[in-house]
Amino acid sequence: MKAFHSYSTTVLCLFIVGCDHFDPVSNYNCQMKGEIFRYRNGTKQSIDGDQSIQIQLGIFEKRTNLLVSKNELVPELNNPDLVLNAKNTNTVERYYQYESLDSVNNQKSASNIVINTLTGDARMFHRRWTLPSDWKNSDQYTLLGHCKKEMITSN
Repeated sequence: MKAFHSYSTTVLCLFIVGCDHFDPVSNYNCQMKGEIFRYRNGTKQSIDGDQSIQIQLGIFEKRTNLLVSKNELVPELNNPDLVLNAKNTNTVERYYQYESLDSVNNQKSASNIVINTLTGDARMFHRRWTLPSDWKNSDQYTLLGHCKKEMITSN
């Protein structure tokens, strides 16, 4: 029994280490643009006008999570709970979604990232507000842009 446990542990470890081999990640460099609104205590905290960001996305073929580069301008998109919505995803367009309701402060959050893996067109969306419709402590933005897939080169 001890030998079986050791073997199964080894196989599990090899599988976990090899996940990227069995389910490789496709990396995309994205240039996004849009106006970002952030309010705290009814005062606007963000700058006026469109802002541009560069962000990197890692999309797995089979896994439902999404790798997002750290980006201080839109940290909500770094959320590990932003996962593939299989219902809205098809062979061309990948749709990642997160939604929550904090029952303590009655705040609703909704985020999504949609990327067309053929054309590279992308949109990123985030809203956070206090229900039913209080904007005094809220975040909201829609970013539109283009993502270019990184080409893998071999030496």
